[in-house]
Amino acid sequence: MKRDLTCFCRIWVGIVAASGLVIGYSMTPPTIDSHKEDLVIHADETLTITCRGQRTLSWVWPETTLVGEELTDRQAGPWPSRAPGREAETGSGTPVCTPGAGVVGDHPVAAEGTGTPASVPVQRRGVSILECPGEPGRPYCKTLVLTGAKGNDTGYYRCYYRDVKAVIDGATAATLYVFVRDLEQPFLRRNRGSNGDLETIFISRSSTHVTVPCLVTVPDLNVTLYLWETIPMLLEDEGMVWDSKRGWSIPRQTLDSRPFLIGIYCEATRQGRHYRSTLYLVQSTGSQVYDFKLYPEDSVELFVEEALTLNCTATVEFNTLVEFQWSYPGKQMNSTVGIVHKRNSLSRFTEAVSILTIQSVNVTDTGTYTCSAISVDKKMDLETQVIVYEKPFISLDYRSGPVVEATSGQKSFKLLVKVSAYPRPDIQWYKGDKLISRRPEFNRMRLHQHYNLEIRDVHPEDAGNYTVLLKNTAALLERRITITLIINVPPQIHEKEIATPSNPYSRGSRQTLICTGYGLPAPNITWQWRAWSPCGLNSTQRLEDKHPHL
Repeated sequence: MKRDLTCFCRIWVGIVAASGLVIGYSMTPPTIDSHKEDLVIHADETLTITCRGQRTLSWVWPETTLVGEELTDRQAGPWPSRAPGREAETGSGTPVCTPGAGVVGDHPVAAEGTGTPASVPVQRRGVSILECPGEPGRPYCKTLVLTGAKGNDTGYYRCYYRDVKAVIDGATAATLYVFVRDLEQPFLRRNRGSNGDLETIFISRSSTHVTVPCLVTVPDLNVTLYLWETIPMLLEDEGMVWDSKRGWSIPRQTLDSRPFLIGIYCEATRQGRHYRSTLYLVQSTGSQVYDFKLYPEDSVELFVEEALTLNCTATVEFNTLVEFQWSYPGKQMNSTVGIVHKRNSLSRFTEAVSILTIQSVNVTDTGTYTCSAISVDKKMDLETQVIVYEKPFISLDYRSGPVVEATSGQKSFKLLVKVSAYPRPDIQWYKGDKLISRRPEFNRMRLHQHYNLEIRDVHPEDAGNYTVLLKNTAALLERRITITLIINVPPQIHEKEIATPSNPYSRGSRQTLICTGYGLPAPNITWQWRAWSPCGLNSTQRLEDKHPHL
């Protein structure tokens, strides 16, 4: 069976201006085609949800063990036809999904609350993400198709902007809660390990309420709560609150007043059958997180088919619970990612570790990897960038052009180049045809980590052509560029440096005055003279001459 949803989504978080833009963001949030806050389908049906927005979109779904497949238009085939009689009476031609009696796909469905759908064929369970037509103002579109839905698929389905780091409902994401009505499994059970019927609820010293997460696949189920002490006992307290999407919320003092409490569980009765949830143990835990690190701390660069390993470590108070969550490109479409959690008890603290591994990376694994450490009281995030290259490369270019200028006497000057390369190539700088090395003639020159060459205490003889050569011998790659350095020298007058007191000249005699100026570029020389008399100085007269002699 197939349910097609094409209405508008609920905006959960954020302040929306009249223009539709969320305050603090220069974009409108994506929209899911549903006018309801939640949706109810039956087990083994097909769920179809369409999301549109202004940027590239991605989907996440509650059952993390279910790996999705992103299909192109050609792989997806023709769009499924809708059964007659499903169009809304709005005149817009937009189908509206209304849970209840009617036709979904080609099969009859019982009215909500009347039992199992009639003649539902079992389909292979899987998630597919399809491209779909956009709309004016929302050109991007992705449709999520879940076939063969089960009770464990109950939960939040989130559509978000893939290229925006912050995933915020109502701002950069839209969310829809879906109940997969499974009468054989009315309580949601996702933890299927050796202790699948036993879970622990950790509460910190500062907690005022305790949430018992006995989530349901049937939203209208009447759920009661039992305490297990020496015998099961129905718990009823005026401070208790039931939420079918969260479970029971109980005041902390209600549990503190029961010193012999062993555990808590939920129970429900439907059509004469009794159902019981997982048994939850309640344990007090610490809350202090002393340190949180993601290794490697710098961005990671790899070639295709190499292995990626990221280590997320939290140093915490001895009994502090830490839950790790990873976010990475194509998270629910990638089955090659392995995540291992460890916990090491040391003398003064506990080390909680989560290790993400991809044995053979691909170019599609490029992107932002975020590790979240969630304790009882707070959530911390760290991220790193992973870049996967298909083959070695070297890109080399000028940063300030092929000709640069410095001034003699300058304390420091750098010859700058723009380099992008992987792996890091060997680098050599030449002045003319001489390799710049540790020889005394180059003792004022220093090579920096980012391929730049620094010249200290700039001299006129530092002028010339400088060539930078980058080489990757194994890959037979080589790039070079030449930079011409011009050294400007401030003008100086030679005679001024060696001048001695002059003697008076005889009146009427002929004298030659010499002015020798030096500088780069060549300076212009200006002569000035002043007539002298015992009564004072006459006005200064000026003479400009291209020649240094007068």
